[in-house]
Amino acid sequence: MTDNSLCSDLHQGGINAPFVVAYIRALLPEQKGRLAEMARSAEERGIPIVQPEVARWLEVFMKTRPFFRVLEIGTAIGYSTALFAGGLAPGGLVETVEISEEAYREAGENLEALGLSGQVIRHLGDAAEVLPTLTGPFDLVFIDGAKGQYLRFLKLLEPMLTQEAIVLSDNVLFRGMTATDAAVKRRKRTIVKRMRSYMDYIMAEGPYDTALLPLGDGMAVSVYRGRRAEAER
Repeated sequence: MTDNSLCSDLHQGGINAPFVVAYIRALLPEQKGRLAEMARSAEERGIPIVQPEVARWLEVFMKTRPFFRVLEIGTAIGYSTALFAGGLAPGGLVETVEISEEAYREAGENLEALGLSGQVIRHLGDAAEVLPTLTGPFDLVFIDGAKGQYLRFLKLLEPMLTQEAIVLSDNVLFRGMTATDAAVKRRKRTIVKRMRSYMDYIMAEGPYDTALLPLGDGMAVSVYRGRRAEAER
């Protein structure tokens, strides 16, 4: 495959072959009700929410252990917020940050309709400004905001992580551009450079144990071991 055809495939179909994505999605259980309506509406309007296979993975992941305090960066219309809120341990809470006032308002309506508004605290504003006002502690974080700001966000929220907290970072392969210069569009170079720095940070020896999954547009799953890592040095 030439660099040009690779670039075209990545930009057209994401990081996985279209036939693989189609097969995976054909196996997913059918979503119904308000969540299904939200997914359809987002697709029709071009609003970025987690891909169907990522949504299902999040639903299953929330069953792997009790999560009590979740932080989400990038609410959008509240689709992934609802997945987290629906899988919380009893008495759990999701805090979510959204910069768009229109999306913030729509997310509130959706969460209210789903009966989940009581389990969610919503924050309107730039995450870089909101995060320093939060206190945590958080045992699960989902980063799905501005792609060029992931490392900045993580450094801001790091003091609020519990030991062994999970950090999920979505879209880290960024349509394949993080993995190869052959796929990088000129106007995306700065974002790609910053995403690569983020990946270097969470994958290197340090405060995280991280696995990178070719799921959706790339999902990094990190276990925070900051205080333990310092003690082992």
